[in-house]
Amino acid sequence: IVLHSLNGVLTVLIIIGMGAFLVTPGLV
Repeated sequence: IVLHSLNGVLTVLIIIGMGAFLVTPGLV
């Protein structure tokens, strides 16, 4: 359960990170 939860958190962080990486150049 802990590993699954950690994997889910990492997945969300990666998605948010990629989203921020794609959006930031447009703001700059």
